[in-house]
Amino acid sequence: MTAVKGSKQERLVVVPYHPVRRLLAHLLYWLILLAVGAASFYIGQFVGVEAKYAVEYETGQLKDLIDDQDDKISDLTQKLAVMERSRQIDQHTNESIRQHLRKLQAENLELEQEVSFLKSIMQPTDQAKGLSIQKFELKATDDPRQFQYKLRLTQIAKRHNKLNGFASVTIVGKKAGIHQEIPLNEISKNVDSKDIKLGFVYYQEIPGPDGHFGIMDLPEGFEPEYVLVEARKTGANAKRVEKKFMWKKEAQLNVGQG
Repeated sequence: MTAVKGSKQERLVVVPYHPVRRLLAHLLYWLILLAVGAASFYIGQFVGVEAKYAVEYETGQLKDLIDDQDDKISDLTQKLAVMERSRQIDQHTNESIRQHLRKLQAENLELEQEVSFLKSIMQPTDQAKGLSIQKFELKATDDPRQFQYKLRLTQIAKRHNKLNGFASVTIVGKKAGIHQEIPLNEISKNVDSKDIKLGFVYYQEIPGPDGHFGIMDLPEGFEPEYVLVEARKTGANAKRVEKKFMWKKEAQLNVGQG
């Protein structure tokens, strides 16, 4: 065969043609490919299952840990509630003790005042003799217009004879900016007259004995400023006294005493 000048010459190899062997080679190639695919699939499945089991195990461990933590939180919450309840009980107990102590102190102070008062009657000084307005007590109630009251008048003397006379109590204040004076008998059912009759040897309490308090109901819109108490002794050595007690704003108060 004549070569063309200037062109590259390639060698040709002549081999025998075997179609069966060629077919077997193709089949072997596809079998290997399928085997590799199947192996990859099963390996993937195995790894996936192992990973799933691992995740489930870790999830179970975490769930157990969460349950344990929940139990601890519940236990601590119960302990905290018990401690809080105990603290509240202690506070309530302490407050009850404080209130009882304050009550005892108030009662003790009242007793001391009573002893001092009785001594002043039985052992008078030269400067304090005869009819005296000893004190006017006033206490608030749940009704902002209603108050409890008690007036005490005394006779201070070395020789005590029965004292006769009259007393009057007037609540002085304003309503709509206008000055008003209201006699006690107009706002209290415990006294039936403006002039309250007196008749005692040592002392007399109004409206009654044994620490009894009367009730007064202030008119709507009336703003009290002070209480004016007047008392006069009749008969021999007649005497007239008066005393002004300023009205205070506290819920429970002693308007004044002398």
